[in-house]
Amino acid sequence: MRRSVVTAAVLTLGAFVVPTSALAATPSSQNASVPTTVGSTVTKTWTGTIPPGTNPSSDCTTLPAAASDIEQITISAPASYQNVSASFTFSIHWTPVSGNATTNDEILTVVGPNGAEVGSSDTSNTTETVTANDIQSGTYQVQACGFVNVGSQNYQGSLVIHTTKPNSAA
Repeated sequence: MRRSVVTAAVLTLGAFVVPTSALAATPSSQNASVPTTVGSTVTKTWTGTIPPGTNPSSDCTTLPAAASDIEQITISAPASYQNVSASFTFSIHWTPVSGNATTNDEILTVVGPNGAEVGSSDTSNTTETVTANDIQSGTYQVQACGFVNVGSQNYQGSLVIHTTKPNSAA
């Protein structure tokens, strides 16, 4: 209920703004290799700015690319996950520029190299997380967009890759 009321209010006020060009995080692209040793962790971080706008679908892929801040991560993974299993945790975190999480509510969507969505997160918290296991090599787009975003919102992003024994709990 809260989301629909806030979304309606923002749309009524004309706050839906779509930038004319896609925003890119800093750095705009990175490489990450899956460790081949059990118990290893690799962390990649970036910063970005999510443009103002609303998206009641809770999924950044439903918007033009210009309405999202995008980090591209090229992952080098083993051909098979025979010797290790890898968990991938993509996340964004922000402190609402408005001082209110309901008027700076963000979405995180991760899209794989084949264009298929890995996952999307929209929880009404100031952290959004998408997790996946044993993903394949390729370039992944980590998209951050506004569910209800009355102004540009700075954020910090991260990818944490952690390896375990195959078929074991992470």
